[in-house]
Amino acid sequence: MVIATVMLTPQGFSYAINGIVRYVGLALVLLPIFAWPTFLIQAAFPPPGQGRGRALIGLWFGGAVLVSAMMNLLASMLSYSPNPLHFDPAGHRLIPYDPRGGFLLGSFGICMLLSTGVWGAISRVLPIGFVLKGAIITGLLLFGAVAGLGYALWQQQSSSGFGQSGFQRVPEQASAIPRPAHVEDVDGYWEPEDGYEWVVSDWRELRVEWKPGLPSSRYPHVVASAEEGKWRPADGYTWLDPERPNDYRVRQVAR
Repeated sequence: MVIATVMLTPQGFSYAINGIVRYVGLALVLLPIFAWPTFLIQAAFPPPGQGRGRALIGLWFGGAVLVSAMMNLLASMLSYSPNPLHFDPAGHRLIPYDPRGGFLLGSFGICMLLSTGVWGAISRVLPIGFVLKGAIITGLLLFGAVAGLGYALWQQQSSSGFGQSGFQRVPEQASAIPRPAHVEDVDGYWEPEDGYEWVVSDWRELRVEWKPGLPSSRYPHVVASAEEGKWRPADGYTWLDPERPNDYRVRQVAR
């Protein structure tokens, strides 16, 4: 879960660990209140070879760490953005920033945790081998369902998030790569130059291309021509002064 959280967190390893530490204090207070039946069962039936006090302390601190890691992972999943702010390359030297991989790894961990928790509740009345097989199979089936749903949603988001001309803005500080050609800095954001649109606007890669027919954001009723860097009047318009190459004023064609 920690690795998946770091893969989802733009700020990197130290930020994720600090989040887990903050959640541990909260979990230590709330766990005995909301999970008192589990503490009661642990006190009544401690694991073989452990006293009641040791079993309760292990459950308390181990459960707090596990719950805090889970909360931090879920918070990272819910706060994910395709254009993250405050990206820290130094925080991903050991564990790369890979949100898709983080989602898969985190979902796998959560599914296996739920499965082992459910099967573990009945492990004392069933053979241990049967419980282990059931937990593994159930976790894999649950992960397959979650991964399939996540893949469908991710593909839908990806297909609708790009190719929408230059209106998508990428925070300049979100990317650790140099600014590519035909991308300009506008108030701390990277935007395609007039006539270009995003092909890839991920934090690891920025690439634009000339889009024929794209309306100009600076010149009214002027669109990008088939030749890169050239402009033409929009349909129903003509140049006001064709003899001046840098005069992009147009007039409506008389009908």
